[in-house]
Amino acid sequence: MAERIKTNSPKNWQTYVFIYKIQHKEFMAVMKKRLPIIHADRDENNFPLPKKVVGVIGRMDQNTIGFYRKNDPLVGRIAAEHKITEDRVFLGQGAEGVINQVFDSIMKTNPNVLLPSLGYSLYFDIARARGANIDTFRFVEGANSYYYDVRDVVSRLSQKPGLLVLIDPESPLGFSIKKKDLDAILEKTEGNTVVILDQAHEGVRTGEVKSIKELVGNYPNLIVVRSFSKLYGLASLRIGYAVCGEKAGRNLTLPSNRLGFPGITQDMAIAALDSKDEYGKIARQARKQKRKFNEAVGKMRNYGVHETDHLSCMVKVPENYNKTLIKLAEARNIRIRNLVDYHPELNWLYRVTIGPEEQTVRLIELFQAVDSSMAKRLK
Repeated sequence: MAERIKTNSPKNWQTYVFIYKIQHKEFMAVMKKRLPIIHADRDENNFPLPKKVVGVIGRMDQNTIGFYRKNDPLVGRIAAEHKITEDRVFLGQGAEGVINQVFDSIMKTNPNVLLPSLGYSLYFDIARARGANIDTFRFVEGANSYYYDVRDVVSRLSQKPGLLVLIDPESPLGFSIKKKDLDAILEKTEGNTVVILDQAHEGVRTGEVKSIKELVGNYPNLIVVRSFSKLYGLASLRIGYAVCGEKAGRNLTLPSNRLGFPGITQDMAIAALDSKDEYGKIARQARKQKRKFNEAVGKMRNYGVHETDHLSCMVKVPENYNKTLIKLAEARNIRIRNLVDYHPELNWLYRVTIGPEEQTVRLIELFQAVDSSMAKRLK
C-alpha cells in the first residue's frame, strides 16, 4: 500500500509508516463503500418486504393522505385476526406508544412497578420518567439460554405492584416464556395488578406461540402488546396495538382519538396482516440463517451462542475480544451491538440480527477473522 521512500534519512521509517497508515485508511474507506452495510445491530427485519406491503405507498393519493380518516379499520382487522371484539383493541404509535398509554393510566392509582431486571431498558426509562417505584425480578442463565426466575416473580408479586411487565419473546435476550411458567405467574397475580405481556417480537418462533384470545379470556387483568416494527418491517411507521382483558381495559384512560389513526399506516399494517404467506417465508428464512450462523460460530474457539426466538442471534464473546471485534466489524461495514447498551451486566454479549444469506456469510467471516486474529495474539 505505501510508497517506498528512496532516501536514507534516519527519519525515513517514520515517513514510511505515516504514508502506510494514511493509504490504509483510504483503502478501508473504499472497501466500505463497496460493501453494503449490514445493520446487524438493530433488531428489526433485514429481509425484503412483501410487494403487497410496499405497493401501498405507490397507491397513495389525495384521498389517502389529504383527509382525516375518522374510523380505524385496522382495529376491526386486528379484532378479526384474534377473534375478539373491537372494544378490546387500541392502537398506539408503535409498541412504545401503547406502553406509554398503559403506564400513564396505571401510575395514577398505583406507582409500584415490577420489571424484568435484564429486560428491555425502555421500560426502566418510562417508569423513571413517571416517578415509579421500581422493583425487579431475576433472570437465570441456562446452558444455551436465559429464563425468568418464576419463583422470584411470584414472590415479588406479594408487594402488589400496580403493573407487572413480562416480555415474550424477551428483549434483548430473545428467549420465550414457557406457557406453564406464564400461567404460574398470571395465576398468582392479584386482580388489581395489571400485567403487560410484550410480544413485539412475535412471529419468528415455532414453539411457545400463545393464543391472545385464550390469554385475555383467562386473565382479565392482562394486556398483550404487539408491534408491526419487527418481523413486519414497518418500524418507521410506528404502528403498535394492545389487546386487553376485560378488567385491564376498564382500568385504562386512553387519550381521545377523534380524528383517527393515520390512514397510510393502517393501510400498510392491514396489507401486512394480509401477507401471511410472505411473512411466513421471511420467518423460515430467518430461522434457517440463524441456524447457519449459530452452528458456524458455535464451533469456533471461545464463543458461545444462545438460542433465541426473535430475529437476532446472541453471541457470548470474551471481554478481551471486544476491541478487535468492533474494529474488524467497522472495517467490514458491519454494525453489531454489545448489550452493555442495555445493561452493564451483559457487556460480553452481542446481538447479531440476521438477514439474507449473503449477510450471514459476511457475519460468519467476521467472527472467524476475530477468532484467528486473537489466537495469533495470544500465542
